Order: sequence, then structure tokens, then C-alpha cells
Amino acid sequence: MTVQRTSTSGGSGPGELVTVIIPARDEEVRLAACLDSVRNQTWPHLQVIVVDGASQDGTVGVALAAQRDDPRGLCRTSPAESFRCR
Repeated sequence: MTVQRTSTSGGSGPGELVTVIIPARDEEVRLAACLDSVRNQTWPHLQVIVVDGASQDGTVGVALAAQRDDPRGLCRTSPAESFRCR
């Protein structure tokens, strides 16, 4: 497989931000391992965003705990209505 850069920003310079967006709903059991894997990457300019889709378990708590441990993380919650197909 060949990956080609489609960005016109001039390449991956030393300060280029990489954002990882993790959609989650009722992922309390798996989210910590996922976040650990992403946060263990060596790229220094990393932003992690967890978007919660109205979880009924402890998903938000896991994301918020990770955010407290690492300032690169963000947690966003959304009401269930935001994810309904119309």
C-alpha cells in the first residue's frame, strides 16, 4: 500500500499538529488501552479528542481521567439526539 500526502501545508514540519479523534459510546472497558496506545506515540505535537456519544457506562470518566493525566487530551460529550439518524 502506498500513502500519498494530500496536504498542501508543505510537509510534516517539526511543529505540525496531529489530531487523533476517537468516537466512543459505551467503551469504558476498551478506551483506556486505546488512549494509552495513542499517547505512547513519539510525535510530540499530538492532540487527542474523545467524542462521547451519550455513553451509559464509565466512558466519560475514563476520558476525563486521561485528560487529567495528559494535557494533550480533550473530552467532548454529546447528547444522544446528536447521533440519531433522521
